[in-house]
Amino acid sequence: MEENLLKTAILWLLSGGGAGVATYFLMDEVPALTKLTPKLKRFISLSLAAVIAMLAFCAGVALNYVPTPADAQAWIEQLFTAGGLAMGLSQSIHGARDL
Repeated sequence: MEENLLKTAILWLLSGGGAGVATYFLMDEVPALTKLTPKLKRFISLSLAAVIAMLAFCAGVALNYVPTPADAQAWIEQLFTAGGLAMGLSQSIHGARDL
């Protein structure tokens, strides 16, 4: 059975946990991010996780991997949910790591 790797990656990032893992990979590998203070790293990682998940949601909609929200309110609610879930799960990862 053939898997669609792009779809799998987008849905993984959208799941929240994927966005959190991707965020901490970037926090470890991007030189500008590794030089930040621990407090600033925390705020940047929260924001980055939310943005990654929201962008994954938009990509999923554009590629018909997830249903298109019906109206502006549904868009806002879906983006808020994706970002909020990613931020929350990134904190679970943060708690297990030493920044």
